[in-house]
Amino acid sequence: MVRSTALPAVSMFVAILLTYHGFQAPALASCGTGDAPAASADCGGLGGLLPGSVTNERIAARTGDKAWVSDKWQSAPFMIKESAPTYTVRTSLSHLFTYDIHRRLARTGLAESGLTPDQVAQLAKSATAKPPVDLWTTLDVGREIDEGLLRGSFGADVTLGRSGIVGIAVERGELENGDDERVVTYFKRRIATGLSWRVAGGWGHGIIDTPASEGNVQNGYLSAGLQSAWMIDGVTFTPSAEVTTNLGRVENDGDTRDWIDSQLVFAQRLSRSFVVDDGGRLEPFLVITQSIDADNGTPSEQGLEGGLKIDTKDLFSLHATTGMKRSEEAGETDISGKVQLKVPFN
Repeated sequence: MVRSTALPAVSMFVAILLTYHGFQAPALASCGTGDAPAASADCGGLGGLLPGSVTNERIAARTGDKAWVSDKWQSAPFMIKESAPTYTVRTSLSHLFTYDIHRRLARTGLAESGLTPDQVAQLAKSATAKPPVDLWTTLDVGREIDEGLLRGSFGADVTLGRSGIVGIAVERGELENGDDERVVTYFKRRIATGLSWRVAGGWGHGIIDTPASEGNVQNGYLSAGLQSAWMIDGVTFTPSAEVTTNLGRVENDGDTRDWIDSQLVFAQRLSRSFVVDDGGRLEPFLVITQSIDADNGTPSEQGLEGGLKIDTKDLFSLHATTGMKRSEEAGETDISGKVQLKVPFN
């Protein structure tokens, strides 16, 4: 039996926390200008940033949908990934426990005893004791130094039995055009087989300092949604529906402007996983989204994204995606693509 010693992992976690500095602020240049306040995206709305990325990923990781830190990174105390326009570093207390076990397995020679990397990773994960309260952190650094992007999050959450999670997180960020800090809480519960609901909310404040606008900003969001998942003939269907309300206030030289914006978002993800001859895995997927303005019931944005994920038994992986989004208000269509290659350290 492999026994875990928490001290090395805790020491590493504390060291990483000491490097934690700050988090985010989206572009706020046009916030609160004109007779009608700008949309929440321009005013730094929380709904489009945190719940759409960090918090949702953390919820999925703690409820079994995906890993917060990929098993491919068990040999390192943290994970590093590139996603334009940032580099992201993330870890958690539970991952550091697994890292410690993986390191011990490597020293005993199990990694060289004929086991595949996936088998060693599964053995390390099964031998790791799960902390009742998991601590996690993530740090985003801009790819270009002159962008001035530095953002960080630190949170704690606890699982509710085998089907729920509740947590809280704090964030702080610095950008060239301002900075802000915020707190967010999140909750998810499985209510039936293949069906779950989640609620998230947060509030923050920041300072805008751009040639076009400057002042103090307070903003928040509240979102609630349902998500389901089922499989038919090997194809996984993951439909979801969510309503999000963003609200905030801008104060500039005695002038106060308020805004509120609500959106309904419907999404459908389809994927099919294939096992190839060498033990790797191939997964094509398609995601369709539709956003509706809750105030007037008109479509506000449509999205379509497709891609391919290739994972080898040697822990190399290649992910390629391309997507298209159309904004009805702006009358514009954006097309984007991304190719990501992951190579293990050892």
